[in-house]
Formats: sequence, C-alpha cells, structure tokens
Amino acid sequence: MKLKFILNLLLLGVSLLSINCATVFKGYEHTLKLIDAPDSIRVATQDGIEIPVVSRNILVVRQDKENSKFISTTTKEISLRSNRSYILHLKYKDKEKVISLYPKLGIGWLFLDLICGILPSFYDAHTGNWNYFPDVDASF
Repeated sequence: MKLKFILNLLLLGVSLLSINCATVFKGYEHTLKLIDAPDSIRVATQDGIEIPVVSRNILVVRQDKENSKFISTTTKEISLRSNRSYILHLKYKDKEKVISLYPKLGIGWLFLDLICGILPSFYDAHTGNWNYFPDVDASF
C-alpha cells in the first residue's frame, strides 16, 4: 500500500515536471505593445489580413522629490502567433509604415524547460511558443 502510494506520487511528480512550460503558461500568441500609436491606427499583415488593435488603460506612478502623481495612459496592443515572422503594415490616415518582425527566443522559457526536463524543450521549440516579439514603435 505504501509502495503503491509512493509510486503514484513519483509518477505524478514526473508528469508535472514534463509540462511544456511556455505552451501551458504563455500559450501560442504573444501580445506586443504599439508604442506611441495614434488612436485610429490600423494594423494589417503582408497578406492584407487586418489585426485587431486593443486599447488598454494603464495607471502609471510618476515620482519626483516632493510627491507622487498617478497618471493614466492608454497603450495599444496586438496579439501575434509567436512561431513565425511578420511584415506589418501600420496605417494611420494617409500614412503607412511597414515593419518586419522576427521572433526572438525567450531565454526564461528555455531555462524553465531545461529545468523541467528535456522533453518540454522539444515541444516548445517545435511549436515556437517560447518565442516573443519586441515592442513596436508605431509613431508617425
């Protein structure tokens, strides 16, 4: 009875250690910020597929020598699948900006996968879920 419990506990521990960390915790998409983006910006891929732009309100604390101020700012974000590169067309009024994005390896996910075992590293590498994109300068 005690041996059976220990073997089940060991099996549970091994299966938990073989979790694909980036796949489970991060998922297949990466959300990146459009820095200094105007309110009515539109984003499309090289194929002409429109990507939804989400506005988020963020409360920022500005501190100086005498006091702290809370300032509310709005940031724009888009979500992209993290296993491929993109050519984005940013459009605002009559202006257009073309940006190339290439996925970068998230060292933290790689390190966590290697700690949890070699098998999760193969799965996260195959799916590209441990990749991320840097934030984009969307000022016109």
